[in-house]
Amino acid sequence: MKLYFILFTIILTFGQSIAQKPFKINSEGELSKSQYEKLLKSKGYDAVSNFDTVNVNPLLIYAVYVKKGKLGILDHTGKEITEAKYDRIWGLQKDAVLGVNYYPDHYIVQIHEKAGVLKNTGKEVIPMEYFFITYGKRLSEKFEKVQFFVAKSESGDKYLNIQGNEISKPEESKEQIRNSTQSSPTPKAKTYTDENPYGNVIRKWGKFGVVEAQIDGKYQQGVVNLETKKVLIPIEYGYVIIDRFQRFIAGNYTKDNFALYDTIGVALKKDFEKIEESNGIYFLTKDSKIAYFDEDLKQLSDFEFEKYAFHSKNRILTYKGGKKGMIDLSGKTIIPFEYDNLNFITYQVGSKLDLDPLIRATKGKKYGIIDFNGEILIPVEFDRVDTQIATREKERRYMGSGERMPVDHTITENNQYFLVQKDGLQGLFGKDFSILLPVEFSEILKADNGKFVHVVQRDKMKNRSEGLFNVMKKEYLFEIAPGADYSFKYGRHILSKKEGKFALYNLEGEQIIPYQENEISGINSIYNGLTQIYSYSPENAVLYIGQHGISSEFVEVDSF
Repeated sequence: MKLYFILFTIILTFGQSIAQKPFKINSEGELSKSQYEKLLKSKGYDAVSNFDTVNVNPLLIYAVYVKKGKLGILDHTGKEITEAKYDRIWGLQKDAVLGVNYYPDHYIVQIHEKAGVLKNTGKEVIPMEYFFITYGKRLSEKFEKVQFFVAKSESGDKYLNIQGNEISKPEESKEQIRNSTQSSPTPKAKTYTDENPYGNVIRKWGKFGVVEAQIDGKYQQGVVNLETKKVLIPIEYGYVIIDRFQRFIAGNYTKDNFALYDTIGVALKKDFEKIEESNGIYFLTKDSKIAYFDEDLKQLSDFEFEKYAFHSKNRILTYKGGKKGMIDLSGKTIIPFEYDNLNFITYQVGSKLDLDPLIRATKGKKYGIIDFNGEILIPVEFDRVDTQIATREKERRYMGSGERMPVDHTITENNQYFLVQKDGLQGLFGKDFSILLPVEFSEILKADNGKFVHVVQRDKMKNRSEGLFNVMKKEYLFEIAPGADYSFKYGRHILSKKEGKFALYNLEGEQIIPYQENEISGINSIYNGLTQIYSYSPENAVLYIGQHGISSEFVEVDSF
């Protein structure tokens, strides 16, 4: 995090032993590597975070330091504001649960299962005797002044002021109450009663009601204007629906009696075998052939297609001669009618870019990818083609039903690769549809970090070898090796397990923690570049990574 003030000119002294050796902090809040290593050695620290301005008046520039696995606060002169005895110091980091933006003037601290509060000067104002403490109201401003706390104890919730004294529950201000309860009046839409002489109203759209009545022993539907009580569409259809253009599609469950009406009851199209509308295109069927019409009912094609499939933007997937192809809105063939199936792969809702869908093509049980203009991007010769989002993950994530959510019809705008499979082997095409990895791997699995994939090979004895491939740089981070097992921790670190030992790497492949017996159970971001690695096995232990990526050794602790 950038320092609030320019710290290039701040001279720092750390303790008596190095008081005569001033040095500067860079704009990221770091000491030079040599001075940082000297600080660790002279003070016996495990690690120190970057420094940052945590208060303006008075000016306070703090780091969190670690000693024997416990946390304390250090200022920019090397003075220990608190001793190193805490498991957590909330307030020197953002925390959604506690409602902290960052750097309030009081910090919630934790030792074992007990919590208390410090002023930002290091003075304890609420003793370490509560199960849990939160800030009394959500903090949204930097350097915000805390007003009160909510503390949980055996006797229930207590409200404490910043001096640590119990107070009554503060009342919400009248302005807050007014803002939370009042809203702009919403004009009421005019309503119409269902009363009419023709039948029961089963659906309504504003002043229009679809009525159903029994005629000659059959239930028939039509539309009545509930304002004028006049029949708009004759009550002679099996069903009536309204489309996106406020037109009524009326039809029966038999052929030759579909019609399209406007809202004044004029039949715009009549006596068709079927009428459908999707995404602004009408599909009209006559003599078992389909023609396409736009929203103004201009005919876009001849009646020559056999079955409507899907429509997206200005393209229509449809059937002709028993095969599937794609046409544009002028009726021009974009993808020839030679495929067993074509499906749009659309970009997910919320994409910032206006990107055309891709088309997954199937021919003779082989798959490929074609673009919106009909160009073949991935040859239609593979047993499987998946976008990045549909690629199987190393550790499968299941939905509540036990089945994975089907995502093979969607793509993200930052899609980096396409997985292909042929004759039991897998490979990768890049986002530019060049070959990233040849089709020669037993398995390619999606990683938690989208820049990487797990590349797996199995020999004849089914022994597994794994590596990590960086799809952005088009190079291996770790070459394929037997016994390797890699996983990502929150997408920011790579955990490697070999022969029962564990190591941790950064995303550049640099080893942060060498192979050792402590299982790396998880990672916490503590404060401003200070990272905690914790282990439950074989004993509770922690190590810390501070400035310059320098890590401590694992230290057994009673809690963390």
